Amino acid sequence: MQRTSSRCRRWGDAGSTPSSSRSSTTRDRAPSRGCRASATRCGQFCWRSSTRTGPDKRRTTGDRGNEAPSVPDPLPGWRRTRWRLYGFAFVDEFGPLFALYTLWFSDNGITAAQTSVVFALWASVGILLEIPSGALADRVDRCTVMAAALCLRAIGISVWLLWPSFAGILLGAGLWALHSAIASGTWEALVYDQVAAHHHRDAYPRVLARVEQFSHAGVALGLLLATFLATGGVSIETMGWLTAAVHLPAIGLLRSLKGARSADGEEEEELDSWWATLRSGLRTARRVPGVARMLAIGAVLEGMFIVDEYMPLLARQRGASDEWVPLFVLPVYLGVIAGGEVAARTAAMRARLVAWLLLAGATLLFVAVARSELGLLTLVGIGYAAIQTTWVLTSARTQAALPDSTRATVTSVRAFFAGIWATLAFAVVGMLSPAQDPSLGLLVAVPAYLPVVIMIWAWLPEHRRSGPPRESG
Repeated sequence: MQRTSSRCRRWGDAGSTPSSSRSSTTRDRAPSRGCRASATRCGQFCWRSSTRTGPDKRRTTGDRGNEAPSVPDPLPGWRRTRWRLYGFAFVDEFGPLFALYTLWFSDNGITAAQTSVVFALWASVGILLEIPSGALADRVDRCTVMAAALCLRAIGISVWLLWPSFAGILLGAGLWALHSAIASGTWEALVYDQVAAHHHRDAYPRVLARVEQFSHAGVALGLLLATFLATGGVSIETMGWLTAAVHLPAIGLLRSLKGARSADGEEEEELDSWWATLRSGLRTARRVPGVARMLAIGAVLEGMFIVDEYMPLLARQRGASDEWVPLFVLPVYLGVIAGGEVAARTAAMRARLVAWLLLAGATLLFVAVARSELGLLTLVGIGYAAIQTTWVLTSARTQAALPDSTRATVTSVRAFFAGIWATLAFAVVGMLSPAQDPSLGLLVAVPAYLPVVIMIWAWLPEHRRSGPPRESG
C-alpha cells in the first residue's frame, strides 16, 4: 500500500482550551506571518494577542481596559479545516484503477516476478528521493509540493495506459514512486501544520487517524466502483482514465488548504537553504532522544505494507473472476478503516499491548497467505486492522517528538528506510514467485514483522498528554 502519508489517543469532546502562553520575555521582531492567533476560548470570552512591533508590547487577558477591536482569525475555522483534510484524503485515494492495476500488468504479459521488480523500483526511487524531497517540503509551501506530486502520479498512470509494456510499466511506476517520495513526509507534516495552526496539537493523533480512515474509505469506494464497472463490461483501461481524471478535484481540495502553516514560532528556525534544512533534519533524527528508535519502528512497519499489493493476484490465483477481485481486496481497506477507528479511541494503549496487537495481525496475514482457500483472504483485512492501529499509534507518538522546522525531513528519513525495507521484501517475493502466484515469496516476507514486535515492546514510549482534552477530530 503506497502511503502518502502515510498514517490516537482518546480525546474528550470538550471544547478547545488555550495553547500554552509564550514567555513574557519576548524577542524584538516584527511578525512574519501576520498576527499569530493565540486565541483562547474560555466561557464567553475570546482574547487575541495583538501585533507586536517591539518587545513587551503584548496584550494579555488581563488588559481589558485597552482592548483592541476584535480581528477575525485569518485561518479557516478548525472544523472546516478538518473536513478539508478529510475530503482531500478521500479523493486522493479514490479511483477504480487502484484495485486492479496489477491485473492490468498481468493482462499485458507482466509476470508476478516482473511485478515485484516494478514494486522494487518503486521503493528504490523512494530510497533515493525521500529525504531530499522532505527537505524541499520544509522550505517550499507544502500544498504546492503536494499538488506537484499529484500531477506526477496522474502522468504515471497515463503512461501505464498508453504504453503497457514492461518498460512503460517501469516508467509509470517510477513517476508514481516520485509522487510517493514527495508526498510521504510532506502530507503528514502538512496535516500537523494545519492542526498546529489552530492550536490543537493534542488533537493531532485523532485527526491523523481520521485522515487515514477517509483515505482508505476512498480506496474502498473505488473498489466498489471498480466491481460495478467491471460487471457492466467497462475495461480496466477506461477505469484507469477515470482514476487519472480524479486528480483534478484532488488538487482543488488541496489548494483550499493554503494559509495555515505551523503556528509554533518558538520552534521556527531561520534556515539559510534547503541544504541547511536537510542537515538540520538529519541531525534531529540522530540527536533528539528516542526519535531514531521511533523512526526504526515506523520504517519497518511502513515498509511491510506489501501484502495488499498482491491481493488481486492472490484472488485470481485462487479462483476469483476479474469482476469479483475488487471485493476480495475490499476487506483490506475496511480493515484499515476499522484499525484507524481503534487507534482514534485508544491513544493511551500500553506499548506492550501494541506489540501484542501487531503480532496478532502478522499471524493472521501469514495464515491467509499460507492457506489456499479463497475465503481465507478476508483474514488479511483483519490483520491489516491490527497493523493499522499499530501504525497510527506509533506514527502519532513520533510526530509529537519532532520540531516543526524539520518535520517533513525527519518523517522522510523514516520513509527512506521504509523504502529500503520494502525493496528487500519485494525482491524476496519476486525471486520466490513462480509465474503469477506470489504466495511463496509472501510466506517468507511476512515474518519480517517479528523484529518490529520486539522493537515496540522495548522502545515504544507510553502515551503522554501535553495538555487538556481538545475538540474531537
